[in-house]
Amino acid sequence: MDQAESMDTEETITDEESIILYFSEPEKGRATNTKVIQKSIDKGYRVIVVTNNFPSKILEKLYLKNGMNPEEVFFIDSVTSFAGGSSVKSDSNHIMVRSPQDLTGLSMAFSDALKKFKEDHIFILFDSLSTMLIYLPADKVVKFMHFITTKLRTLEESGAILAVKGGLDPMLYSQMGSLVDEIVDDG
Repeated sequence: MDQAESMDTEETITDEESIILYFSEPEKGRATNTKVIQKSIDKGYRVIVVTNNFPSKILEKLYLKNGMNPEEVFFIDSVTSFAGGSSVKSDSNHIMVRSPQDLTGLSMAFSDALKKFKEDHIFILFDSLSTMLIYLPADKVVKFMHFITTKLRTLEESGAILAVKGGLDPMLYSQMGSLVDEIVDDG
């Protein structure tokens, strides 16, 4: 996978199981997130967002502003508690993880969410790979993403990983490229 394919988000989310790595310009990250979520909901998926980029409450407002019902999305949030949102607790629509560095907590939350929705056709959005690299070394991020993608493939589910365009070094880019079915440049 030498080059990210430039393609519309609408064309990439299908009814078949696949894992896509989306690259977008930093200022377009929220728009890419929103497009992927809307398309996944439209396709009938039960959407789970793993966020270490924006607090889940911010994403809920963003989705509502864009005409989506945030109740249709389940959140695994590793940034709110880390940023001092100590009053925020896990509930029926959120699992709060203490920090983006807590890969054990993220792994457990991910597995718990998959069990919770095991009867549904699931789509996982991981936002964002680039943010994880702020908190963790690249080798740990790749190992964690290998766990995520392998678990999705084992369960025959789909997902997307968001990253900032130009934000991955060539080695990490090729390692991540080997874990996904498609790489998309979302402009």
